[in-house]
Amino acid sequence: MTIDRALDARQGSDGRPTRRRSDGSGAAVASGEGGAGTASGGRGAGGAGEVSGAALVLSASLLIQTSSALATSVFKTLGALGTSGLRFAFGALMLAGLLRGGIGRRSRGAWLGIGGMGLSIAGANVGLYCAIDRIPLGTAVAIQFCGPLLVAASRSRRPRDLAWVALAVAGVLLVCGGLALDSLAGAAFALGSAACWAGYLLSARRVGDDSAGLDGLALAVAVSAVVTLPFALDALAREPRPGDLALVALLSLLGVALPYACELIALRRAGLRVVSVLLCLDPAVAALVGLVALGQRLGAAQVAGVALVTVASVGVVVGGPDPAAA
Repeated sequence: MTIDRALDARQGSDGRPTRRRSDGSGAAVASGEGGAGTASGGRGAGGAGEVSGAALVLSASLLIQTSSALATSVFKTLGALGTSGLRFAFGALMLAGLLRGGIGRRSRGAWLGIGGMGLSIAGANVGLYCAIDRIPLGTAVAIQFCGPLLVAASRSRRPRDLAWVALAVAGVLLVCGGLALDSLAGAAFALGSAACWAGYLLSARRVGDDSAGLDGLALAVAVSAVVTLPFALDALAREPRPGDLALVALLSLLGVALPYACELIALRRAGLRVVSVLLCLDPAVAALVGLVALGQRLGAAQVAGVALVTVASVGVVVGGPDPAAA
């Protein structure tokens, strides 16, 4: 997704420079291969391209975190699990039209990658929704962000990345230390989401190699929809209001399609390094959205924890060589 993208651009698993793009959000659910040259760090003309690209990245982060904040408004009627299931159902329908190739013309390895990616996306979103049903949005995203950070650091041969990981762990401890005892279940769900997010990043590499365009994303989200179908059916059995269903459909648009489009354009205009660093601000953006949209005020220790996770994420990305030069 974010941190992992910079390392992917520098070096593939076979030791050669590669062009991969993985994305999945707090919600965490988009992945696919960008157009030619996007992930290689291609830039728009001059500083104007970087400025507009940066604005698009921040817009994508705001869209993703806003969709998570809006989701909490229907948890009482649909439940966190039901909301996640319906979100995937709507998302799969929206993305079905993007399939350009034949569904059956894929290798066994490609299907395994798509299946793993779909399961990981489902787990990451279900975990996040169950977390933000119990703890503040900024806290949950800060904990969840440790998944991609650990994956990125594990692929680096730079010893100083261990220091960034230690800083992130300290941040998570600060974040969790400010939680009440009955909120620790939310932290546990966020950690589960982080683990699924890490799995998503690993499977997205295979899908990115074997699937062009948004095909891999569309099929993976379809797998997620099937996995979470029991939750969706349970939510429908509650006879939700049309307005609730319309909101969940909007969440699918805000949390998947629009952020992907924004980040894809941003990669072309601003380059990989700028996009990767700005996406590391997700925990801070989530804390801000939680404050403005949900009135969630974090304590001093939690704010410090979010800041440490954000700084550690930026450190992992910035500390390496320029991806465009790899």
